[in-house]
Amino acid sequence: MTQANSQNSTRRDFLSTTAGAVAAAVAVPTALASTLADPTFALIEAHRAAEAAHVAACTEYSTREQVLIDEGIGHHPFVTMIISGGAPIVAYGHPHIDAYWGAASEQVRAKAHADLDRAKGRHDEILGNSEDEAGRLGDVAADALNELIFSVPTAALGARALLDYLLDDVADLGQQFSDENRLIALLSSVNETLQTLHPAAA
Repeated sequence: MTQANSQNSTRRDFLSTTAGAVAAAVAVPTALASTLADPTFALIEAHRAAEAAHVAACTEYSTREQVLIDEGIGHHPFVTMIISGGAPIVAYGHPHIDAYWGAASEQVRAKAHADLDRAKGRHDEILGNSEDEAGRLGDVAADALNELIFSVPTAALGARALLDYLLDDVADLGQQFSDENRLIALLSSVNETLQTLHPAAA
């Protein structure tokens, strides 16, 4: 009888230990799955990619802008005309050139029109749509940041990743949160996550 009791006790201990191990093994993947299912991580990467594209577009625009400066064209194509009396004047558009019809000869104005057309052509050739593209990608990055901030993390690690990303990787954080709605949305998102994970005692 003593031997039987000893065997039963050993069996119970084994089953108890095994059940605990199985429960622990199941709990870890479940927790991991919950973390991986948190949309925050994908939204972080989406914003990271959008912001990188925006920075690259701004760099491209700045490079082209410098070419305009180096070639003496600048942001606004212009021409220089010599009017009666020998004084030089700068004109930025065809109507501006024509406005000097009484002070500049027809020959001078004709040359100025042709020179301005060439300057405008070179300006457009260099700049292309780089300024518009930088603006467009800036809007995409802003939308991605809003989606990230307004989305509620579903796991504690997601909330932590969100805050770490904003603090460590998002440039001009103060400027990004100059919009009060973004700040309120971020606080509300993190607060909702904490309430879900750690509900207040009834």
